[in-house]
Amino acid sequence: CLLMDRKLLKGSWPRLLGEVSFHINAMENATSRLSPHLLTFGREPLSPLDAWCKHMRPGEANTHGEYLEELRRKKVELENIARENIDANLTKARSRYNAGKTVSNIENGDKVMVRRNKTQDSLSP
Repeated sequence: CLLMDRKLLKGSWPRLLGEVSFHINAMENATSRLSPHLLTFGREPLSPLDAWCKHMRPGEANTHGEYLEELRRKKVELENIARENIDANLTKARSRYNAGKTVSNIENGDKVMVRRNKTQDSLSP
């Protein structure tokens, strides 16, 4: 990998920054399971090879109006998918967080330990 060779990297960060940002925007997000580019623009980004080929894919819109309508429809669909994935991850995280919690039944008159403040290390009843 080019990024592993530090000698090749030295001084080439400005040249690589565009490529790195492209790959970050094209990567799938762990929470939404969609790429930032797909959520923003309603389609996956074109790689340099895709841009070079410039061929119409079957089923794509042929006019500007059709393209915009398809983009609006796809954006709503993608937002719904992202929301479902985020909610599912939130539910999983909530259940993992609550798994180690126990309910304490403290009643009036029970003795409990209270930490007074961070400067005092002692606990008192």
